[in-house]
Amino acid sequence: MSRNTVLQFIAATVAVAVLAGIHQGLGWILDQMTTQFIYGAASASVVIFSVFAVAFWMEGSITFRGGKQKRPRDTIDL
Repeated sequence: MSRNTVLQFIAATVAVAVLAGIHQGLGWILDQMTTQFIYGAASASVVIFSVFAVAFWMEGSITFRGGKQKRPRDTIDL
């Protein structure tokens, strides 16, 4: 096996371990909370995401379904 393949296996193993740790930690945290709090946090997250999506859309940073496309001359090179 080449060195790159070994490094990729190590990186994949570390990534899986980190994700498993996050999963276990979030499961423990959610078990400590009430259902009402979890629903409130989830609905607040949806509202905040919607506000940011509308703000970016109105600013023109993102487009939805074939709107104005960015052209190379619209960008400024620093």
